[in-house]
Amino acid sequence: MANLDKSGISSGNTITTAHITNLYDAFTGDITFDNINIKSFNSLGIDDNATSTKITITNTGLGINDTSPGVALDVDGAGRFTGNLTAYYSSDIRLKDNIRPIEDSLFKISRLRGVEFDWNEKADIVEREKGHDIGLIAQEVEQVLPEIVTTRKDGYKAIQYDKVVSLLVQGINDQQKQIEDLKKELDEIKKRL
Repeated sequence: MANLDKSGISSGNTITTAHITNLYDAFTGDITFDNINIKSFNSLGIDDNATSTKITITNTGLGINDTSPGVALDVDGAGRFTGNLTAYYSSDIRLKDNIRPIEDSLFKISRLRGVEFDWNEKADIVEREKGHDIGLIAQEVEQVLPEIVTTRKDGYKAIQYDKVVSLLVQGINDQQKQIEDLKKELDEIKKRL
């Protein structure tokens, strides 16, 4: 393992091309360091001699294709994870106001289509590699649940699929209520016969 003295890298000091090259080599696997410990700095950018910075490290976070990360990890572009990815979303009742069931859940679900499709040449490489897939159409979802659809920088629309679960759960609850009401009506009719 190579040894990199990083004691001179701190806020206000210049990071030399050699430092960047060594850090880049560490990130790309060309050189491995036992310990990279930059204690105090405002930001560090690593690029591939192209027109844009690929990795930015600031006191607010790590940016990949993002020069001003606003959270711990800010990625602009597609990602590929070959292992498991676990994410937890804030959902504590103490963080929420105006809580109420999703209205007209069954009507909203009825306006959505689950579809099969093949990714075309306009899709990102990550999607194209999937080939045949299933999902929803963002433009259709936007008509029903605009709060879970976004338009990306490239103009294409994307869906927060995890948010669809809430609609489906409420739809099941509403449908179960309808079933129970129908059972009661049927029992009443049977009693009269």
